[in-house]
Amino acid sequence: MVDEVWTTEELRDLRSCHGSSKGEFARLVGVDIRTVQRWDAGDTRPADKRVLARLHNLARQVIAKKAPWLFDPQGALLMERRDVLRLLAGGACLPAPGVSLAAPRRVSDAQLNHIEATTTALVGVYHDVDPQVLLAPVTAHLDEASRLLRGSMRSEQRDRLLSLTGDLATFAAYLAIFCDRRGQADAYLKLAQSRAGEAGDRRVLAQSFAAQGYLDLPHINGQQGDPENAVALLERADQLAVDAPALVRSFVAALLGEARATAANAGGSDEALDAARCALHRTSGPPMPAAGFCSTAGFYARWDAGRIEGYEGTCALFLDRTERAVRILQATLDSPLTPRGQANSLTDLGAALSKSEPDEAATCLLEAHELNLASGYTLGYQRILGACERLKGVDSSAVRKLFKRLHLPPPGAWA
Repeated sequence: MVDEVWTTEELRDLRSCHGSSKGEFARLVGVDIRTVQRWDAGDTRPADKRVLARLHNLARQVIAKKAPWLFDPQGALLMERRDVLRLLAGGACLPAPGVSLAAPRRVSDAQLNHIEATTTALVGVYHDVDPQVLLAPVTAHLDEASRLLRGSMRSEQRDRLLSLTGDLATFAAYLAIFCDRRGQADAYLKLAQSRAGEAGDRRVLAQSFAAQGYLDLPHINGQQGDPENAVALLERADQLAVDAPALVRSFVAALLGEARATAANAGGSDEALDAARCALHRTSGPPMPAAGFCSTAGFYARWDAGRIEGYEGTCALFLDRTERAVRILQATLDSPLTPRGQANSLTDLGAALSKSEPDEAATCLLEAHELNLASGYTLGYQRILGACERLKGVDSSAVRKLFKRLHLPPPGAWA
């Protein structure tokens, strides 16, 4: 079925990807140039079915030429069409996964700029694209960027490339974490720390240690994590992030607060959350780059006070401040959240309600599970399993329905 909705931006991206002028584009899709001008200005949108079919076919031809691996064996796109066109129009090079190109003899600033621009384009869709779909092009881009390290370059170029690839490896690790591919995530984090250490980049080191600490949080691992190691890693990240942009410091501090809460350190958790709030509102220190590393502007694009409140609710849950946790998490669900963020808040709310209102808790967890499935957030299943531990002694129809949907033994039999 042909997609009948074309936004102004998508039409511009298609024309940019094809490399045609307005006149050429008009001839290709069977309209006059004035129609294309009206599309470009946002005054009208294509509505004629024949024109829509030509736009659809042109988009598929462009994508098939530049990134054919984004189609599955049945010919369906693995990413939203608008997202692919946005990446390609932004200059993103999406090499096929597993393809290794020869290293250049000499690396130019233009090549490094292209690596950075592609990274920026990829992370620009981070909050809206299934992490399992995004992981393949990010991994391929990391391979493409890493091969440049075999070329000849000035020392400052090498440091820049080391930081770029270290930051990109950290982002790839987060995607792998969300896909519940822990071994792959660990390998990316080791690579990130190696590259950042060689470049002397404390910010990238801070972000990689923060990701590693996140991976050790017990509720992320279905209660199988290592809270003490998570705290140690995040405290190290917090120290390294002292000169990082405010959003980075705030994010790391919030993660540290969560880790300390899972380790039953109430005072330390409150202190870290206060630091997260202070960092968010401070104007001193280096600004976030307008473009560049995926772990800066793009990764933190939606980090705000509301996100910190979500972490505060999670911390309250693990510190047995149940009423406070319920109040905060319910309020968080009324604020704009990504599907992953909404699923996490519902999961933690379900855990907080498990003793007082187990049926309501089961409803929250079931809704979280459906959101996780829809958004490709595989790791969310492990988080829900941790919450289900609190319900395994409750034998009600709502809890049985939840456990059946999760393919778990009945609550009374679940060890």
